[in-house]
Amino acid sequence: MSQCKTKMGSGGTCLCVNCGFTAPHQPSLPCKEMKCPHCGKSLFREGGEHHQLYLKQQQKKGII
Repeated sequence: MSQCKTKMGSGGTCLCVNCGFTAPHQPSLPCKEMKCPHCGKSLFREGGEHHQLYLKQQQKKGII
């Protein structure tokens, strides 16, 4: 198992930026290691580093 390097704590939400699915974050299991049950994409931790990078990319593209 991987350890979370961002130290965001045990709470929070994992989300799929492809279809909008959300699930509670599970302690000791990074969201990126979980797959969306609807579309199969990897999940992001809401507010986490990868989620923030995704949002910035979407803003640059004018999508959000």
